[in-house]
Amino acid sequence: MMVTTMTTATTTTTTTTTMTMTTMKTTTTTTTTTTMTTTMTTMTTMTMTTTTTTTTTMLG
Repeated sequence: MMVTTMTTATTTTTTTTTMTMTTMKTTTTTTTTTTMTTTMTTMTTMTMTTTTTTTTTMLG
């Protein structure tokens, strides 16, 4: 009789960066979110997703 044990380890790291630029007429905010997921079994799989959102607001 043979018993096979498989161990899976998953690590998720999320980084969010926000940058704001203001001029006399506009405010621009850029938010970047990066999520990196690493799954380790017999093989290692790494997935990275980056989302960038830019919002511009007119002043006055």
